[in-house]
Amino acid sequence: LQKVMDNVKNKPHLLTKGHDFLAYQVFDAIVDDFFPIIEKLDDEIDEVEEKLFKTTPSQKTIQRLFQLKRQVVDVRRIIWPMRDVLNVLARRDYDYINPKTSIYFRDVYDHLLRLADMTETLRELVTNAMEGYLSITSNNLNYIMKRLTALTLILMLPTLVASAYGMNVILPLATEEFAFWEIITIMLIVTLPTLYYFKKNNWL
Repeated sequence: LQKVMDNVKNKPHLLTKGHDFLAYQVFDAIVDDFFPIIEKLDDEIDEVEEKLFKTTPSQKTIQRLFQLKRQVVDVRRIIWPMRDVLNVLARRDYDYINPKTSIYFRDVYDHLLRLADMTETLRELVTNAMEGYLSITSNNLNYIMKRLTALTLILMLPTLVASAYGMNVILPLATEEFAFWEIITIMLIVTLPTLYYFKKNNWL
């Protein structure tokens, strides 16, 4: 509004064009101010996307992504209702607007439609970035779970053998001279094939 007031001070004759022309100037200034906001949001979304998919994102980057989503939603909530208002003002049959001034409102309306499309694109970009991040996180978690499962199974087999021979009961090989090495051999026999299987299937 300050921009409009300064413009009127510098060009007092604008007041003679009527209240509808002054309203046009207000809407035009409001709509024009949204373009740098949209461009800044677009640049920040690109920057966050690059950090998400090229490096391990920090908690600050994730928080910024959610903040950007909220900001895009807020801008969208402001812009979309304005379309209906400007659409009415741009109609030549609207009694309160001079037909000559309605042409200016049509121009602002066209700009607003561009803004609406841009905000919709930004919303899709943010949504895609969030879905991509969640997908990567899910894949990483699945990979970690696979490795933990494989390691658990590999360690479980020799642990079972060691636990069995740790009990205070007489078991096969327990009383033999080379029982220790024989038990170690058994552990390797049951462990190595399992290790090979998981390596072959990229679980480790």
